[in-house]
Amino acid sequence: MNAGPHVSVVLPVMGPGDPGHIVATAQAAEQLGFDAVWTGDHIHFHRPMMESLVALCFAAARTERIAVEWSVLLLAMRRLPVIAKQIATLACFAPGRVGVGIGVGGVYEDEWRLVGVPRAERGRRTDVAVAQLRAALDGTGATFPGLGEVHLDPVPPRPVPLFFGGRRPAALRRAAQHGDGWIGWLHSPAGFLAVREAIAELRAGLGRSGPFWSGIQVPVLFPGTAGHAEVTVPRDSEKYAVTGSPQEVAGRLREYWDAGADRFKLHIFDTPPGLGQLEILGREVLPELHSWRRSG
Repeated sequence: MNAGPHVSVVLPVMGPGDPGHIVATAQAAEQLGFDAVWTGDHIHFHRPMMESLVALCFAAARTERIAVEWSVLLLAMRRLPVIAKQIATLACFAPGRVGVGIGVGGVYEDEWRLVGVPRAERGRRTDVAVAQLRAALDGTGATFPGLGEVHLDPVPPRPVPLFFGGRRPAALRRAAQHGDGWIGWLHSPAGFLAVREAIAELRAGLGRSGPFWSGIQVPVLFPGTAGHAEVTVPRDSEKYAVTGSPQEVAGRLREYWDAGADRFKLHIFDTPPGLGQLEILGREVLPELHSWRRSG
């Protein structure tokens, strides 16, 4: 028998950006038994958004067990030697608790102009940066133009997993070639299964074997709960939102589990400083998710 799903929840880094609410969410998620907290990554966004690395550092510093993850880091926007050293340092402070999801982004043209990176180059830059980051975190030589092989330190005492987002062919090849896992976003269960199977075929073609997980990032909302009737799912993700009673939410998530999802990254929508949605999810849904097992 295998273990049940790995379940994580989003940190409230968007909107008012209350640091106290971010820390409180991480601590409540740990107390409720979630496996990780996570955040997306933007330098410039259509809504106010706190910087992802700093938010994860504070979450890690104020908790003891729970993992902290990017889902996903826009690696092409960062100077690789700097972000590699930052990730490695965080992984030294929180050994075994750091996970790095990587994506190419690209929706917001102004964001790329702001950081001085041509938007059209983000895929190529990501491919180069992934190899450099993996080498740096593993303690092997990372190759940089004009410098040759450079050994960056510190080296984390425990491995830092890299996983990938995206649904286009280049993104799926990146996940198959370099990833410890893949995370989908805004997929139906059938759509998720199709991408999962495509990545499995790519991995087989590359001769890659060994552990590889597939997960789904999904919006979750319990509508009409006391004090939270005004909370809504953003229009761009409402089609795939999992909503309803705790039993209905668990049932919808079960469809993804049956389609092969090993991990759930749940994007809950709440209003600071309330933690009502998180508490319902943790007390009434999480135990059911953690009880699931696969045979074989």
